[in-house]
Amino acid sequence: GCNLRDELVKRKINVYQSLTRWTNCNGKQLCGTCIVDVPEGVESCTRRSLDEASTLRENPPTYKLACITNLYGDATVKLMP
Repeated sequence: GCNLRDELVKRKINVYQSLTRWTNCNGKQLCGTCIVDVPEGVESCTRRSLDEASTLRENPPTYKLACITNLYGDATVKLMP
């Protein structure tokens, strides 16, 4: 049940690209810049909400917003897809 963004930040792993390191919304699902790819274990993640689905509508189903993704099992995460 851990939050993906929080876990990455705790481990000092940057989920943001270029300027969004300093201009992101700090995990409040307002900016859509914390996109990650979960090629393995996406079924262990929370399902896409309507807002997340709208933000990621042109991306593969394995893409998630780290700020609103909770993990309930093992998963492989690729940053900056």
